[in-house]
Amino acid sequence: MRKMLGVVNALVALIMVFALTGSSVANNRPEASTLLQDSQRYQRILETGGDFSSQQHALFEFIFAATASPAGDRAGIPATDRLARPSYGYLYVSDTCYVWDGGQWVYSSRTTYTYGTNQLMTTIVTEEWDGGQWVYVDRYLYTYDGNNRMATMTMQEWQSAQWENVSDMTFSYDGNGNQIEMLIRSWEDGGWVNAAKITSTFSGNLVQTSLTQMWADPDWENSMMVTYAYDGSDRRIEEVTQFWFGTDWTNLSRRTHVYNGSGLVTETINQSWLGVSWSNQSRTTYAYNGNGQETTVTQYSWAGAAWVESSMWQYTYNGSGYEILAVYSSWSGSSWVETEADTSKYVGDKLVEEVRNHIQSAQVDRTQYTWDGDCMVADLDQVWQDGAWVNEMRCVYVCGSGSGILSESEQGPVAYSLAQNYPNPFNASTVIRYSLDRGSPVTITVYNLLGQTVTVLDEAYRAAGVHETTWDGADRSGHAVPSGIYFYRLAAGEFNEVRKMVLLK
Repeated sequence: MRKMLGVVNALVALIMVFALTGSSVANNRPEASTLLQDSQRYQRILETGGDFSSQQHALFEFIFAATASPAGDRAGIPATDRLARPSYGYLYVSDTCYVWDGGQWVYSSRTTYTYGTNQLMTTIVTEEWDGGQWVYVDRYLYTYDGNNRMATMTMQEWQSAQWENVSDMTFSYDGNGNQIEMLIRSWEDGGWVNAAKITSTFSGNLVQTSLTQMWADPDWENSMMVTYAYDGSDRRIEEVTQFWFGTDWTNLSRRTHVYNGSGLVTETINQSWLGVSWSNQSRTTYAYNGNGQETTVTQYSWAGAAWVESSMWQYTYNGSGYEILAVYSSWSGSSWVETEADTSKYVGDKLVEEVRNHIQSAQVDRTQYTWDGDCMVADLDQVWQDGAWVNEMRCVYVCGSGSGILSESEQGPVAYSLAQNYPNPFNASTVIRYSLDRGSPVTITVYNLLGQTVTVLDEAYRAAGVHETTWDGADRSGHAVPSGIYFYRLAAGEFNEVRKMVLLK
């Protein structure tokens, strides 16, 4: 069991391959048509004869199992790149969560964060409430190189009154700061054992290939490779995924992108390889308002000869550019049927309430946020039952002050810079801060481990000064992404910098 746990934790990062398959999950509602396509595709892989290694077959099954699992609720925020919601300069020191037992709040879990030089996260410790006392569960340890890039991440679990290693990751970079290798190991029988390795090649800062290999003692065995193509503006237009069949690479999936004159993606098509040609699987189209915010995201499935509507998100914003309404609809075969409507309320520039109306199930739930100045100090989850709001869960947060944590007024920009996101690792959302010494067009892009674009957080002209944006762990289609390591890149004029962040759920 311990060995299997180590392997599973070592493979967490590999869940990112979902982005290559066209799987589509919206909030807590798995899209039936798309999941069916993905399930059939992976089933074909598992049933296909070929020289698969046991490690590779385990990887297929790992992906297949996760494809059938819907993503977690993202508290009604369909996509950060549609939000102008601001964030603020603080670091979380701890959070404590409670559950409602019908009459009182009962401890559930708590997390403590510690920081080192340059406000970089060094330790994250999770505890659970058990029988009247706090009990350690797990912890993550982080080290960094001289350029503030993550060098190692080690996961440990509390076993028999002591911390025991489970898995670790080691990262290597090229001269441009691009991650060229991630080595994943598991702890077995008192020592570290190789589990997987992801190696990437770059041209400048553009990833060209990402190769995943599994350890088959005493050698590395090819497993998966992704190859990328770009247009003349360095925008990614294609990603082709291949799997290793004993002696050769065989196509698995392809994703292509189309952009408008403003550089915003307007269409993404996912295809799978059927032995001799590419077969359409799913398609997503995007529409934007004059501010570059998504107004409509429509998903289609392939019906053999034509694209058929599957689902649609529609977004409305207030005068400040904050998203106030998100409506999700499913295609019935003849018309759109609304299945969810999410509303957001603000006091000034602070989000104070999100309400999710699950129309088909008649369930309504909400999250309320409490602020102390610029620190969000609590959130409260409730569900509407019998004409009243009923408590479910709440979390209380402690924000850092001092310890080298500077306020925005203290951080006058002296040059272009990209700060480490905070908190990091993060669960619900994280803040990305950057500084400009003069006005400049700015783009902040989030990538997964395979170098694919997950979402674009900021894409506008910004004046000189300190700026912030937030990522809530969703891709640009509004789907929650899995736990793992992600990268964010600031492009401002001729300045480019990449940093790493960790999403834990």
